[in-house]
Amino acid sequence: MPQTIVFDTNYIRGLGCSDFLNGAVPQRLKSQLQEATKRGDLILVPATVRTEINAWLKEECSKRHTALHNAARTLEDSGFTITPALPNSPKDPDVFPVLQSATINCGLLTPTVAEYEESERRTSYRLPPHPKNPEHEEMRDRLIWCQLLNYSKTTVNSIIIVSGDQIFKNGVASPEGAKARISIATTPEELDQRLGEIPAHIQTLIDSLLSFADQLKTNGIFISAENINSIDRLRKARTNNSLIEQRFELLLKGQETPLRCAIPTLADYPLRLTLQDMEFTQTESIKAGNPEMLFGVLRDRPEIALSELRHIIGE
Repeated sequence: MPQTIVFDTNYIRGLGCSDFLNGAVPQRLKSQLQEATKRGDLILVPATVRTEINAWLKEECSKRHTALHNAARTLEDSGFTITPALPNSPKDPDVFPVLQSATINCGLLTPTVAEYEESERRTSYRLPPHPKNPEHEEMRDRLIWCQLLNYSKTTVNSIIIVSGDQIFKNGVASPEGAKARISIATTPEELDQRLGEIPAHIQTLIDSLLSFADQLKTNGIFISAENINSIDRLRKARTNNSLIEQRFELLLKGQETPLRCAIPTLADYPLRLTLQDMEFTQTESIKAGNPEMLFGVLRDRPEIALSELRHIIGE
């Protein structure tokens, strides 16, 4: 089903300015836009994002213009002639037509007076969703959120806000965010998943998750490769017994609220799955004496293998 993808400022800025200043879309983003076009997705750029990006590009353009003129002046002082003559002022870049050059499905999300007023009200009264630091409210992000809420009433598309800002993470997790069918992609890898492209490390994690499918099924939880929408907010942590644990949010197709998950691994093998408040282990695999798994455990982590294996099999 088509979806609407909305880009925030920090995602676009994270791609660097060089390509944009040369009138081109960075390759990673270009591939994502082209994949979205093939899917029939709509790309929206909030007007405030366009303004912010253009201001940033103009500042960078001015820096380069100044550096170029300084270099030219140095050469001229040494007797060189610069031809053709350099422009007297830096160009005035606009990111929107550059993005439009990569996809035919790109539109501008222009705020209404009512959306400005609602964002001002939420900012003044510090109403949710809240940013990472409530003491530094930003009306710009509030405005984009209000635009997304109103836009959701005009479309059947689900909405993805591509941003790393905490205010959008909080908004997506709120009841109004769920009602508006808004989800978030915070990294290029997360956006790739929403576009149907699964990075190798995410596929490995999905394979680990699916190794618990039979146990989950007996508990009324049905997870398959076909109904996994995305793996989001993936991070790694070391447990008290020195295992590497992958923590993430699992979003299933047809669901609005992600599931909290954690999988500790030993010698690249998934040992346990914590899903919400439930825990599942790979007990049968180890009790069956899987030679490859046991060899890997003992070879790579001998200092903790014995205690961990005893814990898994309940001894």
